[in-house]
Amino acid sequence: MNISLNSEAIVQAWEEGQPQHPIDRALTLLSLSRPDVARKDLAQLPIGRRDMLLMKMRERVFGRSLHLFAACPACEEELELELETSQLLEESRLDSGETEPVFRREWDEWNVEFSLPTSYDLAHALQVSGSESAAYRALVERCLRKVERNGNTIGGATISEMPQLLLKQIEAAIAEADPNAEILLNLNCPACGEIFQELFDIVNFLWDEFAAHARDLVYEVHALARYYGWSESEIFRMSPGRRQTYLGMIG
Repeated sequence: MNISLNSEAIVQAWEEGQPQHPIDRALTLLSLSRPDVARKDLAQLPIGRRDMLLMKMRERVFGRSLHLFAACPACEEELELELETSQLLEESRLDSGETEPVFRREWDEWNVEFSLPTSYDLAHALQVSGSESAAYRALVERCLRKVERNGNTIGGATISEMPQLLLKQIEAAIAEADPNAEILLNLNCPACGEIFQELFDIVNFLWDEFAAHARDLVYEVHALARYYGWSESEIFRMSPGRRQTYLGMIG
């Protein structure tokens, strides 16, 4: 690891995050690097901003290099990738740290103002019963701040009857305004030539890395406590280098 986070905090976050939904896990991870920010405030960040901060956190802790795997959907060949985190992030006005920017778009007789999905919005959409499209529609509607048709403001009942084409246009505008919310890798299979896209999920990727590190820390505590009789708090107060020295002496 490039920098050391508090070992005890890492293990506590791992324990807290194990039963959590990925939306909550993202906030648990982000709280490790932003302990000065309330969790409710982190939950109000646009998803692209949240994931960008997680990527920056990943750079500081594990470095810039990413070792990824993907399976070709055509021939099932496994692709192995080496990427830099900078290759996955796009420049965005969200880099300024603005919590809830509002965007405006016009399509024919429609004028629409919308914000970007947050963790709160994703959690709300997941509670919507029915199909995946119904949940996504609920997410889009959560992001709408003002809708006008021919200069007349319309309310929620009318929004539910908006044309499907308009909803698709709003979805595309949201994706364009928050490019880091969904990171797609453009891949080409060397075995069969298939060209395909693979979603890169920073939350799951970073969680797997932190979970592996937390399990290593728990093993270190187990080994040192068993051999030397030290308490967990005593072991965690040691530097990582000193713990490794003692572990090496145990053999």
